[in-house]
Amino acid sequence: MKTMNVKGLLPAAVLASALGLTGTAWAAPFAVDNRLAEDKAVALAAKDLARVLGEAEGRVSLVTDARLADQEWRVRRTGRGEIEIAGANGMGVVYGVYSFLEGTLGCRWYAPDCEVIASDAATRFAAVAQKPDAAVVATGRPAILYREMYVGRVPEPQARPLQVWRLRNRESRRAAYNCELLPGSPRECHSFADYAAYLKEHGGKFCGKHFCLTDETNRRLVAERMLEYIRADRLRWVNEPDYRLPRIYDLSQDDGGEGFDCDCEGCRGLCRAAGSWSGPNIAFADAVARKVAAVFPDVKVRTFAYSYTERAPTNDVVASDSLAIRYCRSFLFQPLTAGTDNGRFLEAWSPHVRHKQVWGYWRSFSGPHVPSVKPLDEIGEEMRFCRSQGVCGYFAEAEDPQERSFSELQHWLFLKTSESPDLDVRRLAEEFCAAYYGPAAAPLLRLYDAIAASQREAFAKIDPGFVRSLRSGNLAMYTQRGYLTKELFATAEALLAEAKAAVGGDATRAKRVEKEREVFARARADRFEKKACPAELAGRDYEEWQAKSLREGPGVVVEDPESVSGFAVTCDKVTHRLPYVCGVYDPIAKKTVEMKLAADQIPQDEKYHLYRLGRCPLICESRVYYVWSWDWTTWLPAFTPAHDAREIWLSVKLTGPTYVKGSKKKDGIFVERMFVLPCEGAEEGKRP
Repeated sequence: MKTMNVKGLLPAAVLASALGLTGTAWAAPFAVDNRLAEDKAVALAAKDLARVLGEAEGRVSLVTDARLADQEWRVRRTGRGEIEIAGANGMGVVYGVYSFLEGTLGCRWYAPDCEVIASDAATRFAAVAQKPDAAVVATGRPAILYREMYVGRVPEPQARPLQVWRLRNRESRRAAYNCELLPGSPRECHSFADYAAYLKEHGGKFCGKHFCLTDETNRRLVAERMLEYIRADRLRWVNEPDYRLPRIYDLSQDDGGEGFDCDCEGCRGLCRAAGSWSGPNIAFADAVARKVAAVFPDVKVRTFAYSYTERAPTNDVVASDSLAIRYCRSFLFQPLTAGTDNGRFLEAWSPHVRHKQVWGYWRSFSGPHVPSVKPLDEIGEEMRFCRSQGVCGYFAEAEDPQERSFSELQHWLFLKTSESPDLDVRRLAEEFCAAYYGPAAAPLLRLYDAIAASQREAFAKIDPGFVRSLRSGNLAMYTQRGYLTKELFATAEALLAEAKAAVGGDATRAKRVEKEREVFARARADRFEKKACPAELAGRDYEEWQAKSLREGPGVVVEDPESVSGFAVTCDKVTHRLPYVCGVYDPIAKKTVEMKLAADQIPQDEKYHLYRLGRCPLICESRVYYVWSWDWTTWLPAFTPAHDAREIWLSVKLTGPTYVKGSKKKDGIFVERMFVLPCEGAEEGKRP
């Protein structure tokens, strides 16, 4: 008799309706635990299992077992033809079902639009289920419990399929039906701003712009506010399964490189004793965590080890078991692996805190996305290192998947390896590409490797000591484009042509190949395609970067018919004044080279004009600022791994009455192009 039995109390008809199995081959009578039957994530897993098994003979029981740990699952044969899938709760049961579907029955969900159901799934099931003895078939628990690849806001209709795909691949955040580890209120990172507002309303102590971290009243007030958030969250989720209750509450610094400015002796003293601002930060967060744990012992407070707090304390401070850190030094071009600076810094945290999580950057920053990948060997190596360090959570930042190279493959590899770090990543990639790209698998996997090899070759030439001297120590925080060579583009063009020919009339796979081609096409336009050459640069070799490559921070790209590309980058959040000032910052000399235009030097035609800003070495921390206040800047991309100087030129249009006498237009600064040239003996900061 073909039945699916979910152990518990509900009548058969109620269960069949709850799981949506009415009318399917596996909708025979059974009973169910009320909590499990009403879990929509369990219902989806049950439907998928019924859909895969079809007319297979046997019975499957979905049960809870309190002896299992969170996210742990167990599949066992309880008798001939009987399979039991157990978890501590609904999440564990769901993970058990999909692990069974993958590991035993051979099914895969490679991407939201790529499902593979094994044709012999029923035969595989019979081979396991029809043996006479009771035995454990498989058990498992993810190596890293908190697993998320953040891809930014996904619009409909793509959002729902992505959530379901995440559920099927056991991603523990942003999965369908809230089968996830939800963060607590008010937000999952950078929550200092929320608590600062609360402290201001309730008489908290501030030293400078930041609230004091050692003041006991501040600690008490922040703990009280966090307890309010926890109680509100528990009321909100009172009718949901217990595993959905938020148990991680953020208490972390604002984004960016600006440090605490508390000048009281308490904070300064802790900073000196610990060797960095991680000292007062950990002391503050741990004090709050202890107060919260006294009321809600299942809650952990999480703070950052990031920017000015990333280095572990050098003293013997040890945080309580109620505190977790989120360590933010895993970069696209600099993995978090043994023997690296990133790895050593994480190891240094182990004596101070037990619960460690990682924030990894699987993307580059500044400007549009360019072809870039996380090398296959580094993915597995990084996950194994994280496991060895007891990392319990990994957040991979990878926004805008439709604009990045091989985003679907990298997302799937992240989920497989964060769950099981010992898997062979190369074999996983080959498996994915065969299913997703079909006959185009081989050339596209070679393209992935070619991108990785070009990245490594370029960045291997950079002195590690120099990287350590950078503000962030992160080559990927700013778009690095030195590896985007003509040779790489030629290789990509050939491989993409081979891939396109291979898929032939397969429209679905042709679209997937085209997505990878478009990433390179955009980068080629930015890197090598030039518009009209300005007369001032005639006869000179130069790199040209157009408006879409210069967007960053408050800068936005707008249509502008007067621009040679039809676009310009501008910013409406700046204060306009005379003289007009823009310039370039040299991080080696630690100085700026400015160009200043007085009122009588500004062209009055409100059109684009070319300006030479000055010389600057093209490294991560080099930047152009477009306004006197530095409120709008662009980090200069590394056109070459060499640190030699280049001339920076801008094509700028100034409009409005601040700059043009009698103008009826709105004040504005518009930049259409940036030019980067080998140096010649011209004086800095002058118009040609």
